[in-house]
Amino acid sequence: MNFSDLQNSNAFKYAKNVVIPTERAIKEVTEIEKYDSDYVLYMTDKTSYGISQCQSIEETFRQEFY
Repeated sequence: MNFSDLQNSNAFKYAKNVVIPTERAIKEVTEIEKYDSDYVLYMTDKTSYGISQCQSIEETFRQEFY
């Protein structure tokens, strides 16, 4: 995922939710930090992920059901 995908995600816009595909979990983002051209997303459960490790709920749905 890149930052524009995140911004276009309705699940992120309204609920600050992203999917962590490796964990098959939906997590809520509390903060985003930019480092050069990369982004780190900090979650409510005190974990953090690079934006490339995250996926929008919409994209996950498309991959699972189409």
